[in-house]
Amino acid sequence: MFVLLPARSAGQAAAIIALASLATALTDAAHLGWRHPQVLVVLLPTVVSAIGFILIEARSRAPMLPLAFFSNSAFPIASIIGVIVNFAYYGLIFVLSLFFQLERHLSPQETGMAFLPMTVGLMVMNTISGRLITRLGARRLMVFGLLLAAAGYLLLLPVSVSGSYWQLVVPMLMAAAASR
Repeated sequence: MFVLLPARSAGQAAAIIALASLATALTDAAHLGWRHPQVLVVLLPTVVSAIGFILIEARSRAPMLPLAFFSNSAFPIASIIGVIVNFAYYGLIFVLSLFFQLERHLSPQETGMAFLPMTVGLMVMNTISGRLITRLGARRLMVFGLLLAAAGYLLLLPVSVSGSYWQLVVPMLMAAAASR
């Protein structure tokens, strides 16, 4: 039995189904492989719901995501860059937490304290980024931030278990400062 939903609710439902099934497919593909029937079956509602979301949003008078945003080339580029930056940043947090706990044998509390430079860098940049955008412009600040983050990630490559924690501080600050 189908229930008719208002356009906004239908768009939200389509987005939720698309994202949930995509997350399930990504999780299953990690251990089953992309060609496994279970993964392919779970990808079907992802595609159908994503197409449904686009069609619903295109016809809605008050869409959640106005598709006109995509007519400006800066929006999709900034969105893709945002996904990449967040994937790298939160991936770094995940990997560093494993590094601190499994390789450095830090407790969860000590691991949390080891992330303090990243937290402080993030807080500081959140407070001053508005002023920097007005001075430098969004495009320049974005490019500078991406280069700073990339440099921070590259500086983490030679880090070893036997190295000093202080080798991590500057790259962690760079990565955190640049991700906002």
